[in-house]
Amino acid sequence: MRATRSSHEPPGISEGVPSLYFTGHTESVLRRAMPHDGVGAEQVSEQALDLRTTLAVLRRHRGLLVGAIALGFAAGVAYSMLRLPQFSSTSLVLLPPPTVASTGHSSSRDAATQVRIADSDAVLGPAGSAVQPRLSARQVRKQVAISSPTDEIVKIRASAATGASAHQLAGAVADAYVSFVREAASALDKTALAELGTRADSLGTLLDNMKSEIAKAKDRAAVETPNSPPGRREAQVLGELTVAQADLQLQLEKVLDEKAAGSQPLASDVGAGATVIQVGPGEHPALLTRLVTWALLGALLAFSIVAAVLLVFARRDRRLRSRDEIADALGSGVIASVQSRSPRGVPGWTSLLQTYDPGTVDSWALRQALRQLASDKAEPIAGRLSHPYSVTVVTLADDPRGLAIGPQVAAFASSHGVVTRLVGAQHQESAAALWAACSTAPGEEIRDGLLVDTHPDEPRESELTVVLAVVSRSQPSLEGVPSSDALVLAVSSATATAEDLALLAVAVDEAGLRFDGIIVADPDRLDRTSGRAVQQDRPPSNAPARLTGRALEGRARVADFRRRLQ
Repeated sequence: MRATRSSHEPPGISEGVPSLYFTGHTESVLRRAMPHDGVGAEQVSEQALDLRTTLAVLRRHRGLLVGAIALGFAAGVAYSMLRLPQFSSTSLVLLPPPTVASTGHSSSRDAATQVRIADSDAVLGPAGSAVQPRLSARQVRKQVAISSPTDEIVKIRASAATGASAHQLAGAVADAYVSFVREAASALDKTALAELGTRADSLGTLLDNMKSEIAKAKDRAAVETPNSPPGRREAQVLGELTVAQADLQLQLEKVLDEKAAGSQPLASDVGAGATVIQVGPGEHPALLTRLVTWALLGALLAFSIVAAVLLVFARRDRRLRSRDEIADALGSGVIASVQSRSPRGVPGWTSLLQTYDPGTVDSWALRQALRQLASDKAEPIAGRLSHPYSVTVVTLADDPRGLAIGPQVAAFASSHGVVTRLVGAQHQESAAALWAACSTAPGEEIRDGLLVDTHPDEPRESELTVVLAVVSRSQPSLEGVPSSDALVLAVSSATATAEDLALLAVAVDEAGLRFDGIIVADPDRLDRTSGRAVQQDRPPSNAPARLTGRALEGRARVADFRRRLQ
């Protein structure tokens, strides 16, 4: 690498500490990425899913979700076709309106109480005994659903394998309920009449005693002078006794009237007039209704299961998808986003080198990337592609889409009249097919203006040298990589974790180098970030915090982040 490192260092960084600024980014990334205090890496790396992230995960796997919905829909249709339809019959029991007692107060009825009575073993047991074949109370409870649409209606819905069985069961439950409440009311009536008789006898005894006291008071008043004090006192007592006698007489007549009329307490008004008003025939839903219902249920269940599994895996997924995340993890900005071509074998790599022709969008992205890397390194010439003299493209092992970026850059430059040499600097097993394609014609043009080579130390005449370095994820090293004017990382979306990029950043920093930019291969289609600047260089934002909802001042946030970074 030529002595161009100082041109990338921030102002104020001395030659004695050439990588202090970059090391700060690296240490910050390592502190966020590595586990500490006994907490496992998986626990630390679990990501919190908000609504936007959840929708992004579902949209990213919408093909799988559509397939799951279609499969659930088909399963629901198949189930509705194979499952025998259940016949159902509905019976209605009409309850009498609340009665008004002689005191003028009306009774109140609790519909929930009537439902619990109808669903009790005292009702369901006799109902099960009345049908053929006989059923236990537990079996009947599984086949019936009891509700109360209004305070005066008890609705009983019975289900069975045949229409006749459903009709018979619904009627049996309704009859058993009516019989139970009538018997309960009859028992209450006998008790109430006995109480009325006892009360009438008690009032009669009191009335006889009152008549005896009145007779005695009249005898005492007869021997006294009317205007004398004793005479007036006896007259007053006689008046009070007469009023009390009249009150007792009224109470006794009322009790005798209730007993004679056979009136009953308020609690027994249900049994006195409960009537079965309907027992519907056994019917089953139409075929179309069953198909639609079960199909929709199957589709909803399949969608819910697959979505839940996807969200669980997304929560534990540590791979970086957005350009901003990649830029923050490495401490360098994204200079281009390109769609990759990832060949599978030697013929595919050979075809890519010979025929690669990017579209307009990718062509402009690669042109901008080379122009940015060529800054202060080569004089721009009108009609010619601006580029550095040499560029090292670093990619991680087992990242085929990122591996394709280096050859695509070389093929693109050669297609624009730049004599380009593609050099394989490190031979990783994951790039064996590419090295084999390059070794078929070492030092020869594989297309006009493009030379391929696997020996970086052999000098070749070229205007642009693209050095391709494939490094290990666990132990990255740039040993044996020749020096160049620019160093870039080619990485694809959702293949590298923050730990991978942090380890690579440390290795580059320890080699006395620094990245000039990142090229992201196949960016996520839902990614709206650019990655042009790392976190502390982005414009301040006054967006409300996710948890508190309070807006923080942008400058204060940037200053706080820089203090923590130092």
